[in-house]
Amino acid sequence: MDWKIQLWMWNYNYGPLVYLSLLFYMLWNISLNLLAFLVLPLIVFQVYQIMPRRQASGANKYNAIVVGSGIAGLCSAVKLQEIGVHFTVLEKGKHLGGTWWWNTYPGAACDVRSHLYCISFFPNPWWSRAYAKGPEIHQYLKDFATYFNLHPHIKYNQKVSRCKWNPELFKWDVTTDDGSVYTANFVISACGQLHAPKMPTYKGLESFNGPKFHNTQWDHSVDLTGKRVGVLGTGASGVQVVPQLAKQVDQLYVFQRTATWVVPKFDPETSYWKLAIFSLLPITMTLYRWVLFWQSEMRFPLMLKPDSPKAKMIGQNIAGHHAHVLKDPEMIRKLTPTYNVGCKRITPSSFYLESFAKPNVYVETGKIAEVTCDGITTENGHTQLDAIIFATGFDRLRSMNAFEVIGQDPKINLCQAWGEAPQAYMGLFMSGYPNYFTISGPNTSTAHNSVIFSLECQTTHAVNYIAQMVQSELKSLDIKPEVTADHMGKIRARTPLHVFSTCVNEAYQNAQGVLWPMWPYSMVYLWWRSMECDLSLFDVK
Repeated sequence: MDWKIQLWMWNYNYGPLVYLSLLFYMLWNISLNLLAFLVLPLIVFQVYQIMPRRQASGANKYNAIVVGSGIAGLCSAVKLQEIGVHFTVLEKGKHLGGTWWWNTYPGAACDVRSHLYCISFFPNPWWSRAYAKGPEIHQYLKDFATYFNLHPHIKYNQKVSRCKWNPELFKWDVTTDDGSVYTANFVISACGQLHAPKMPTYKGLESFNGPKFHNTQWDHSVDLTGKRVGVLGTGASGVQVVPQLAKQVDQLYVFQRTATWVVPKFDPETSYWKLAIFSLLPITMTLYRWVLFWQSEMRFPLMLKPDSPKAKMIGQNIAGHHAHVLKDPEMIRKLTPTYNVGCKRITPSSFYLESFAKPNVYVETGKIAEVTCDGITTENGHTQLDAIIFATGFDRLRSMNAFEVIGQDPKINLCQAWGEAPQAYMGLFMSGYPNYFTISGPNTSTAHNSVIFSLECQTTHAVNYIAQMVQSELKSLDIKPEVTADHMGKIRARTPLHVFSTCVNEAYQNAQGVLWPMWPYSMVYLWWRSMECDLSLFDVK
């Protein structure tokens, strides 16, 4: 492992204790005893922070399967490691990293500030810029796995196809595509909601003669230089890939169904002085991260009041930005949304809108009628293309139902139980599926803050219950149906107040308009709820 990571983590974990102890010693020596005593609680708190979590007695008798080696899977692995439960991580790909291994399209980057988009107990003072790019995030996750010695526990090319509960052994049998079977007391599904590409079903799609692929399955063998390329989709990935293609292709046609709100992306490279300060004084980076967190958290009240004067003013400002960049009235009309700001994810970019000022970039807003062998036909006419790229996002429901899960009732699997509107207590627990935990499950996504904070809350919540089971020598834990019903009733009553419910949004709503992926409260409230560990909510054995 890179020596500087070990040195940094030592400084991060023990540096504050050293500094506070020196401060206490100095204050005591100059007879400022009262101030010295005020420092003592901080020293005690810091000692508590760095103390290793006590492993539950008998933890080595239990084991867990973690499905997926993305951020959620890696966090779950470390939390299980802390309590002493044996674990195996099953990864369908050749490498760890989840989203940041699979998404290698041009321009792939995070749209959350780098110092906020990292795991709280493994911060990175060396982010190269304000918004990290894909390869840098992937390297960060590899360093994370190395530091916590997770590599020996990860099995690659193991795509899970089935999980079946064994009521006699109180264990799960996990089967992979190659026929391997793993048995475990617990299963943590860390597949997430964003890995199954959503492909359009336009008439004639298969007849297109040129290369066509989803942006998350980018074909790097295809050279698009000098080609006529069509991009379908203007969501988060479309906003990132369009500016990169505009530099390379001869003609770029962006087929837009719905415009997206775009704000400027202040993305400077990290200065040397900031790198030095964050590296030498971890407390400064912690404070910076807190500032970023609370800046993001302060947006949440606006998401519940889309018609408030403040929300309308923000909408006018963003619309003004569109007008300032685009200038042409027709382009402003086409590329400025008519729905409330925040109804769909606001995407930061300082190059997307600017791309449409280039002579080789066109936007087509007509409804697509069909795909032909040489292009795309819309209600406005036919566009000849050499290649088509689908930046059409992900199928969240298919992503969560990545494999068959059979619980206590062998006649129904989890996909059937969920239907089109999945339900779970705190996104983690489903009645009838004991000892099974879904990270990034129903109603846990956020659009106003870092998703990593949400994932950490969920992994902590799940492993706290596992630790309690181990400590109490329990065999199974199954959420009571009435507890889930009460929780979901509150969630469903809350979601209509959210700005996401003010427009048709396929990314977050099903056909009936149920807003099932989104957490309708603040991240602070999610953190607070994730601290509970109440076994009375469950049927235990």
